[in-house]
Amino acid sequence: MKNHAISTPVGLLEGRDAIFLDGIQHDYKGRTVAFTGEINACLASKYEGAAEWLRYLIKFTGVDVISMTELDCYEYELNLASSFDRVAEPRLKSRIASCEQFVVATYDHVFELMATGYEFEITNERQAE
Repeated sequence: MKNHAISTPVGLLEGRDAIFLDGIQHDYKGRTVAFTGEINACLASKYEGAAEWLRYLIKFTGVDVISMTELDCYEYELNLASSFDRVAEPRLKSRIASCEQFVVATYDHVFELMATGYEFEITNERQAE
């Protein structure tokens, strides 16, 4: 399984502390899954602002498969190219031919999804309290 890092609006997200997850919203009928939380701005390769934390929304569309594994138990951790990857040769199976495999590695868990696409948005910035 070869992973490719996905460049976000703030560059590559690298490191276990890069993505913190606050919530997941699943719309079963609409086949979407949305992740919200904060990114450690120091671990975003192209972020040039002054904020320490960046609020994000990652919304996956056409979701056919989703799994969650505790990070320390994730058997493919050495394959991670970053904290947000696309898998070149998916090992997950989907009934939808246009699905791609994505991996989101947060501080605590790794999420693997088979989805037809995604949107990534930085929604706010803040300094540490």
